[in-house]
Amino acid sequence: MNWVDRRHYLVAGKNILRLLKRGSRTGRAGTTAVEFAVLGVPFLMFFLFLFEVGLDFYMQTALDYVVAETSRRVQIGAGQSAASAAAFQSQYVCPVAAGLLNCNAITIGVQPVTTDFYTQQLTTPTTGGVLNTSGYAYCAGTPGQLMLVQAVYVSPTVVGMLVPGMSVLSGSSRVRVTTSSMGFVNESFTGPDTVGC
Repeated sequence: MNWVDRRHYLVAGKNILRLLKRGSRTGRAGTTAVEFAVLGVPFLMFFLFLFEVGLDFYMQTALDYVVAETSRRVQIGAGQSAASAAAFQSQYVCPVAAGLLNCNAITIGVQPVTTDFYTQQLTTPTTGGVLNTSGYAYCAGTPGQLMLVQAVYVSPTVVGMLVPGMSVLSGSSRVRVTTSSMGFVNESFTGPDTVGC
């Protein structure tokens, strides 16, 4: 074999090595894409789940604050001046919820406890997995009466669409429902009493 033939074999060998290296790089890129598809999707779902849980914690805390503040208005006799549930919502609930929650998504019920607080039935906001807040009424009670305030906050959900157990049906969409309640005894206030509501 002469010198020219050896040179051609060396050049051909180098070209083959280059092609093999390039092919292995392409194979690694494909492997990385498959690994990302296998691991990335569950990671993103887990991240969305954590975000949803954090948002739920925020909404629960904000709704508890709204219920505590509006319950105090009823307890001291200021809430008795509201003529209806809509008036109570606009006069007392919305100013407290401003900047925290969407006031239009809050349904609040104020009712006297007719038996005792431990056996009083809370109005369930869902019936068979469907949102139903029709039992939430407004009755601010009389001085010295045992009262129960319940609130429901409805918000959109991302994870609940994928995990139906984390959401309820409202119309044609799935929503997250956050609830809060508080019991108290009305103080001895003077002013309008809502008797017989």
